[in-house]
Amino acid sequence: MRLVAAMDAASGGESDQTSPVAKSWKESQLMRAVMKSAGLLGGLVTAGMLALAPPSSSAASAASDDVFFTTQATKQYTCAKTTCRVKRNLFKGQPLSIDCYYVGQPVSGNSIWYYTTTWEGEWWVDGYTPGQHINTGTDPRPGISRC
Repeated sequence: MRLVAAMDAASGGESDQTSPVAKSWKESQLMRAVMKSAGLLGGLVTAGMLALAPPSSSAASAASDDVFFTTQATKQYTCAKTTCRVKRNLFKGQPLSIDCYYVGQPVSGNSIWYYTTTWEGEWWVDGYTPGQHINTGTDPRPGISRC
């Protein structure tokens, strides 16, 4: 029931950084990735309950190209430095949506940070995440604009 409420809350969230239509599409893609990584099936079953499936190791490969995953436990910050305030702790495999990249403080020799959005409980959280800890392939990822 909590997940259904969370999904309803997600459909109404907007950001001043993105148009409502684009944000809604991005939220649906990110929510789909969150559900896949948690091992949830999308269909409802009798009595309004969600069917659960065992976690899948192919969740990352099944997600949209617009959804990325953390490669290790990391943090989301208010700016592109590790001395900035931490907005949230991210777990390994956390699904993220990337809006743009920023050149900031080097982390393990990589100075690319991404402005990311992720799901936390019942709301969306956005902030800067070190590129070193996201499965983008190369940094900055081709096709992602600079902030």
